[in-house]
Amino acid sequence: MVNRTRNMLLADLKAIQHLATLTTARINDLSITAWLPVEVLMHIFSTLTECDPPSSKSLKDSKSGKKPHLGWINATHVCRRWRQVALSVPALWTNVRALQTGPWMNEMLARSKLVPFTLSVCIAGDPEACGIVLKAVGPEYISHMKGLHLFGKGHKSDGSLYEYGTEVLANLKHPAPMLESLVLNNVTGSAVLRRDIFACEVPRLRRVAIRKCEGIHWDAPYLRNLTDLDLSFDQNCQTAELLALLKESPMLETLKIAWRKPRAPRTDLPNEKVSLPSLKQFCLDCRADAQCAEFLACLITPSTAQRTFKFYSPDAVQSHRIISLATGFVDATGVASRPSPSQVQINYDKGPRHSQLKLSLVLESEEKHPCLSLLWGTSSSALPAHDIAAVQQLLGSFDARRLTFVAVVSEGIDAALRSVFKDAFSRLPAVSKVALRGRGVGPLLSLLEATCPLPPDAEIADVDESTWPSSFLFPRLRALQVTNGLDETTSNGPGAGPSLGSLLLSVVQKREALGEPIHTLGGVLCEGRDPLLRRLQAHVEVMYCERCQTIFD
Repeated sequence: MVNRTRNMLLADLKAIQHLATLTTARINDLSITAWLPVEVLMHIFSTLTECDPPSSKSLKDSKSGKKPHLGWINATHVCRRWRQVALSVPALWTNVRALQTGPWMNEMLARSKLVPFTLSVCIAGDPEACGIVLKAVGPEYISHMKGLHLFGKGHKSDGSLYEYGTEVLANLKHPAPMLESLVLNNVTGSAVLRRDIFACEVPRLRRVAIRKCEGIHWDAPYLRNLTDLDLSFDQNCQTAELLALLKESPMLETLKIAWRKPRAPRTDLPNEKVSLPSLKQFCLDCRADAQCAEFLACLITPSTAQRTFKFYSPDAVQSHRIISLATGFVDATGVASRPSPSQVQINYDKGPRHSQLKLSLVLESEEKHPCLSLLWGTSSSALPAHDIAAVQQLLGSFDARRLTFVAVVSEGIDAALRSVFKDAFSRLPAVSKVALRGRGVGPLLSLLEATCPLPPDAEIADVDESTWPSSFLFPRLRALQVTNGLDETTSNGPGAGPSLGSLLLSVVQKREALGEPIHTLGGVLCEGRDPLLRRLQAHVEVMYCERCQTIFD
């Protein structure tokens, strides 16, 4: 009797639940989102697949901490219609990312059907991920694979990483007619990638990135007809073979090269320069030695190409030549010119065992990406004389006539570098805005109240230098940002003299007194004391705090 009653109640509950489901479906059918055209839904889903991909990372608000992040797939759970639309479009399931779990990657491979797909997988110590990659590079899927991106991590002592990588690379033996992008990041280990991968049939391959490798076959078919080439060597790079490859790559738009160890045997480079007329981005990360200088001297790149250089362990003999080649723009006719930026960003970092200066030049038409970014790193805290000269050369490597904004981030500048910066700043007359950041900007801030002789016009006859008028550095300076605490009791560093607040007050007072006032002052002013803020405000027209967005009246 009890069991029969219980079964009847369960049947009634099931009917109620079914009725509730039908009612909810009818309510959803009457909502605005249910009337969205299929084309609109497809556009929404396509956007979400890029900005919110699924991953194996747990949700922050998940109580169990084990629930994976479904990303855009959550949209398919809104209603039946949305799910049907998503499942009917294989293109939505073609970006199989590395952070997804094995079952999800398998499901997405199945849902992509015959639409070209991209597989991005980290195979480091993960047999399940390795199995999925082996499945994807098999004959069933490789024919419509558009991108294969494999990543590893860890050190060379991790044998499992390269064991899985070797197994995957050994199975790249089927033709890949749709493959456009191949990325192998720390996957090859000590082995050299075979020249006959994908049975030498990759007619659409345009982007190749092989990072942290021991070497490559320079005559491999997968290195031909590329638009993007990214090579990073744990050992030395064979520059002669690289230049020969670049000579056969006129369509190259992006070139990224990195090597760590210096060249052991010297090899003769071609006398003929290599021109890359289509190049839009050039990145070089290596030692600043003779090999680097010879490689740069053999290249001709468009003046419009963005350049990113990371030089370390500079050779005193080659420093001047390397900086000249890296910062100079030479066209195919041999005419040289200097970049003419509207903004300059300078980062100087000083540690116990290193010093590095990064110079970034930004053109008016390329505010987001600098036309030139150059990092000069040394392995000593105190810069030797040749590195001081290199910094001076860097700071004078551009045409300053259009320069209006200078930003400096500093963690410690000694007397020698302060003199170099002062000389460089004295040649920037058009600058109207300066931003100083970091714990070591005190010496630079004090330069803003320094004066220097102002030479007369060239048309005027020779005049005794002692009679030249004096002017502040940056005579057109109108806006100043100092993103540090300005409390008068805050020291600018042990034994470094007055606080930033005192220095800043002295700067604005002196410039106003001599007729070159600062109009706008910004910084972390909410931490300053009221007396200091009032005294600063008396000498500027506009003052604001960058941290709390407060404008002081």
